[in-house]
Amino acid sequence: MANDFLPDFVIELEHNEPPQSMKQALLIEVLPNGQPSELGSSDVKTLDQYMQHHTLERALFRSKLPQTASEREKEVERTKALNDPRTRWRFLFLIWPRDPNGKRLTDSNSRLGKMAGGGRELIWGATLLDLYYVYRDPNFKELLTIVSGSKMYNWCKAHGEDYAGAKDAMQRAADEEEPHIVPVYSIKELIKNHERWTATVFPVSWTTGKGGKGKEKEGQTKKNIWELPKPWPPKSPFHAYPKPWPFPPFTRDWLVDRIRFINHIPNLQEYIPQHLLPEKLVVHDPWKLLYAVESRKDNYTPWEEKEDITHIYKLKPSSKNTARRREDQKAQKEYLAKSKAVREAFLANPHSSQVIPDGSLYLPRLAEGGGEGGMPIIEIGPAKPPVFIVFPLRPAPVPAKKAHLFLSPNETLGTGHHSFVYRAEFEVPRSLVVEDDICLSCVYGDAERILLEEDGPNGERRDPKWDELSGEYTLEVRGLNAGGTKVGEHMYQLRPDTQHLEAVYKGPFRAIETTVGYQNIERKPYKYCSHSSNPAVHPLTAKTLVAAKLSIQHDKHLEREAENYQTFPRDFFEHYTGYNIVKPLTYPTPVSALVPQFYGYYVLDESDTRNAKGKSRYLSPIMLIEECGQAIVPEELTLDDQDECASLVYRLHLAGWVHNSLFRRNIVRQPGPLSAHPNMRALNAYHGRGGLGKDWSFRMIDFGRTTHVSQTKGEEWEEYRKDEDKTAYEWIIGNRTLDH
Repeated sequence: MANDFLPDFVIELEHNEPPQSMKQALLIEVLPNGQPSELGSSDVKTLDQYMQHHTLERALFRSKLPQTASEREKEVERTKALNDPRTRWRFLFLIWPRDPNGKRLTDSNSRLGKMAGGGRELIWGATLLDLYYVYRDPNFKELLTIVSGSKMYNWCKAHGEDYAGAKDAMQRAADEEEPHIVPVYSIKELIKNHERWTATVFPVSWTTGKGGKGKEKEGQTKKNIWELPKPWPPKSPFHAYPKPWPFPPFTRDWLVDRIRFINHIPNLQEYIPQHLLPEKLVVHDPWKLLYAVESRKDNYTPWEEKEDITHIYKLKPSSKNTARRREDQKAQKEYLAKSKAVREAFLANPHSSQVIPDGSLYLPRLAEGGGEGGMPIIEIGPAKPPVFIVFPLRPAPVPAKKAHLFLSPNETLGTGHHSFVYRAEFEVPRSLVVEDDICLSCVYGDAERILLEEDGPNGERRDPKWDELSGEYTLEVRGLNAGGTKVGEHMYQLRPDTQHLEAVYKGPFRAIETTVGYQNIERKPYKYCSHSSNPAVHPLTAKTLVAAKLSIQHDKHLEREAENYQTFPRDFFEHYTGYNIVKPLTYPTPVSALVPQFYGYYVLDESDTRNAKGKSRYLSPIMLIEECGQAIVPEELTLDDQDECASLVYRLHLAGWVHNSLFRRNIVRQPGPLSAHPNMRALNAYHGRGGLGKDWSFRMIDFGRTTHVSQTKGEEWEEYRKDEDKTAYEWIIGNRTLDH
């Protein structure tokens, strides 16, 4: 390793040959004609076993078992080695095969590969198998550099290196998926699941009453349950609740007829475009936390017994850092325009060669039995044009006019020299976080009506062209063959066999436009369809959990931090597939979000007369962000975790920012991955990797002192960057802690 704490991607080898753990990239394909191959044998090992083989080969853990140890003892020792915090699970172990007569790789003849996020980290791979060591000079084996498969693929194509030994690596690089955003687990599903759970415990209805427990009256019908109160629509989503909503704030569980009801409120973790954030915020503060004087718990007084003190706040968007807000608005307009153009083009020429809009094939044989499981029987060959039902355009999202925030001292997340942070209940219009649905049963019924009107009861008015065999179903091979590699005597399957036959239609469609719209009782026609069930009875609002940060009087850190959140590029908030190699690190790290999601900076609305009562005291501004867990504890981190924490610092610097408050309290972690259901995340945290947890999600926080290169003198900013780089680097190699 170079002495400089910012080394290039060059590994100095002590010997002329690479370490035993570095294997030449070799991908053996299953023969497509069905001939026997080594991958077809019963003793083929899995990808996990392949990764464990290399993990154990590199592990610093050394067994002290005697040679006479039993297989059971060896397995226990093997598990210890895998779960040892010093054992890396993420590393490079493949070497890209070079043509002995190939050119030397240099910075000047380099080529870009695939890149995730903002494209600042130049080396990205979809999996660990897509990252390689490569000899810069094929005849000089002392120097290795790190590349991605896509980067090396482009280099070989550009410089004509068509080496037979790299054929499999080139094919793998050609097949590698593009980097893409990984969404967090759907808050829409979490909210709807909780509504269903509520409906199994409580009687739900829109009948008279202000919510709470209650039994259905004798003779009450479904129509009564779903019937909306008059007048409708209400003044706002917060002015009408079905039974048993709303629940008291910060009430997590209670017994209902001997059933323990869990009032699960999900964390808000999805990106919300800045122009859609609530314009007004009604803050419920019975304990007067907005004074930002001290944080004290009150475990004895229920919320219902406190006077509900409310204040009206307003969203204060940045007046100068508006780029991302404009980008959010532009992205929404472009998406809506594209959706409209795709729909209109398809209706003008409904053909398989067109981009298919939102809609559904009309398959009446599903109702008639069809093939196995009620599926329609598709005959390969010439076919009549199938009916395709085109959905209406999805309603454009609109900014939320108002939201409610509930604060409690028992939900303190942290305190600092100038701030207090609370876990808060953030109640928003349901349509802000739950997309409108369209009822397929209604759509199919509407399609049947349209076809009957156009064709007649016996098809006497049907256009003859719909009976012509003008289209065709063909069978096409999709997916990839299994692939593997051999290490010693063992064969490992590295890629599953996803190859399958798929019936593909080519030709014209009979397109019809459904008159059924997306359902949302906030909008016309203000009703449920006849296919709805009890879960359709839900409030017009949804409660979520966020972190609410307050600041002491006369302090400007919170305002500066809010400005920074509004300035950060969009990719700072996004999670991507794959792994980066972030200089100066030489180990792969996930491409997760850098910072918490930002849900607005709110200040007291002094123009609102309802705030007159609180004008005599200082009331803190409020910044709402995603709650991202607890501060890291170095002793609980694996080497992989340490690398990932350090990568956050380096990625921040690559984007032109320095944190200026690099302490371990400002790097937090929560159970992950965030794409998994919260229950699965909890299992990963407590049972993964022998109790250390796995798939943690890390984030940087506290950006009140953070500056961009454009805000400081170049030399001064560079000194700050170098100091933080050095701090992070020395931390990961164990020379210092982040509590310096």
